[in-house]
Amino acid sequence: MNTSPDGAQQSRRSLKWPLAAGAALVAVGLGAGLVYLDPFSPDPAAERAASEEPEAPAYAGDHVLGYAWSEAWYNGDAQGVADDLAELWSEQIPQVAFETDTARDPAHDFAGLLGGVEGVRQDGPYRTDVLMSSNVFHHGVLHGTDAPGGEPVEGVEEVRVLGNVRPSGALHFVVPADSGIRTLDDLAGRTVAIGEGAHPEDLESAAGLVLETAGLADRVAFVDDRDTPLGRGLFEEDVADAYAIMDALPAGEVDTIDSLGYEVRVLDIGAGTAEEVAGEVSFYSPVAVDARTYLGQEEEITLVSTWDTLYAPPGLDGELARLLVETMYAGLAEATHGEWVRVENALVGIDPDTLHPGVRGYYEEQGLL
Repeated sequence: MNTSPDGAQQSRRSLKWPLAAGAALVAVGLGAGLVYLDPFSPDPAAERAASEEPEAPAYAGDHVLGYAWSEAWYNGDAQGVADDLAELWSEQIPQVAFETDTARDPAHDFAGLLGGVEGVRQDGPYRTDVLMSSNVFHHGVLHGTDAPGGEPVEGVEEVRVLGNVRPSGALHFVVPADSGIRTLDDLAGRTVAIGEGAHPEDLESAAGLVLETAGLADRVAFVDDRDTPLGRGLFEEDVADAYAIMDALPAGEVDTIDSLGYEVRVLDIGAGTAEEVAGEVSFYSPVAVDARTYLGQEEEITLVSTWDTLYAPPGLDGELARLLVETMYAGLAEATHGEWVRVENALVGIDPDTLHPGVRGYYEEQGLL
């Protein structure tokens, strides 16, 4: 046994680190309760967390976004909007992939939300998980009216609404900027041509309803002119005093005329008239069009519009339903076709009782419910 002073000093040095480490462990353990700071082995809880695979969300997997389309109604570039939306969802929502598809028949599209529809696809039943459709089509399949969509679809009343995507068919009354026509009232005694965008009977019905609501019934004559380009008809051939067109926002026809060097004015329908029209026909709603949307438009105006709306089966996962609308309103505005996708318009013309339960909390947070 080494009892020399040097030996004792050496023993004390060899004990210095274990004693100090042990004291530190005790101090940390006493001060922090459950904190584990053994310097010689990793935390077993950390090892377990690193090795465990994260659980996949219930909504993970492949999905189909359908977009209803019909030759009987014009609602802008539905395919372009749907493609942008599917790409956005696939990129932004974890473990979800969306592709787009359409049956080219709104009745089949809505039936596809409720179960497989035989005879539409050669390789299997046609089905969609989410559907973007004009609310005109929804009205047609829900009520069995003569609106595009054909026969009523059994069970379609069970379909839930996620929210509006964008105005799909805004009614524009377009006049030369240098004409004396500045308001709807100035159309009295004038002629209005039915321009490009929708079938003449649909567009004339919408324009006629607006003019009748504004007190101009039988004071405006309609001219059917589908063959003359709108700009030439207004400025070169004097077809009519004004043109009515149904187009998405901003209207491509109006922008085309501007690009040709012709100056036009889009007439303000007015909030009061637009509200009355919406009260008469459920799929029409007022839409506020920002100042300077069109050249020479210095103030906000109100038009009447139909809407592209998202529909889903009642069994769609609630968390996914919320992510779909939250991601759409946050991100689609940056896409090519998304400049009019705005959360403030999400519930325009929509009965809150028809909303999917998964989106209600989001809209409450936005102050819309």
